[in-house]
Amino acid sequence: MKIAIVDDELFWRESVLKMTKSHYSDIEVDIDVFESGVHFLKAKKFYDIVIMDIEMPGIDGFDTIMEYRKEYGKVIAIILTTHMEISHKGYLVNAFRYVNKEKIKVELEEAFHASEHLLAVNNAVLLNVVGLKPIRVVVKDILFIETRKRNVIVHTEEKEYECSNSISSLEKSLSDCGFYRSHKSFLVNLDRIKNFDKKNIYFSNNQIAFLSTHKYAEFKMKYSERLVKIASM
Repeated sequence: MKIAIVDDELFWRESVLKMTKSHYSDIEVDIDVFESGVHFLKAKKFYDIVIMDIEMPGIDGFDTIMEYRKEYGKVIAIILTTHMEISHKGYLVNAFRYVNKEKIKVELEEAFHASEHLLAVNNAVLLNVVGLKPIRVVVKDILFIETRKRNVIVHTEEKEYECSNSISSLEKSLSDCGFYRSHKSFLVNLDRIKNFDKKNIYFSNNQIAFLSTHKYAEFKMKYSERLVKIASM
């Protein structure tokens, strides 16, 4: 999961960062911090959650979110402010939550919990990463899993985790999460597929998983069923 914090005041950037790390201490989360809407937009990066101050010099929080959505579409926008009277403008950006900085500890925590229902952030899998302590990775962040020699490699958009888990045990853990065993050495997330042909399945960043010829028909059926299920959720 990816989170951006945008605030022109150092105190609030550091405070929100600390609270965010504390809340997600047991989950692998990427957090970026920006001192202005301009710097945030220049990063050109997708985020699941954007925690945005309203009142900033140059471009305010409302305009920043509107510009961001032109390129990245839906995003959970948590708006920070000390002037709740201007929160009525939230319809402009379809803000998910307004957090009063004077009550930030309680209200930001509530916003995180509410966000989790949308992102299914609690739906995480425990990975026994080689050379490190076990970590929890949010299921929706996984593109695919492959076997490599004696271990498995769990691929996300930005990282690869070499783990001692077996691919069969991960297949069992992820059986209700939209994953499909496309090849004896590959387990793919049906929700993250960009394209496929009779031999390969394609993901973002030019990452590729194998598709067994004898599984092609079943894979197409499972993929179509998943698309229908997601559309109805």
